[in-house]
Amino acid sequence: MPKTRLEFDEKKVSETHAKLIEVSREAKLGIGEILTVYGNLGVTLGASIKKYPEKIPPIEEIEKEYALHPDPGLALILQGAEVVSWYGDWERIMLEKQGIKEE
Repeated sequence: MPKTRLEFDEKKVSETHAKLIEVSREAKLGIGEILTVYGNLGVTLGASIKKYPEKIPPIEEIEKEYALHPDPGLALILQGAEVVSWYGDWERIMLEKQGIKEE
């Protein structure tokens, strides 16, 4: 019978999640830091799933590969990159609305 759901160790997930929450609370991260860590974590975990060496290929190549052969690693990389990019765009727009120009 084929798998019908993602298999994982609930204890490992719960313990890791608790550690991440503890570290983020201790660091008193702001929204920019939270979104950047979240995005970078997606990219890092996705690269780990794909077993990429230290550097990932350019995002354009990952987008092409994902279009042809979607998988969880590529999805995490793309989502992580999107979060970081989105936050940068959102921050710029909010600053412009306040009349603040970036240098």
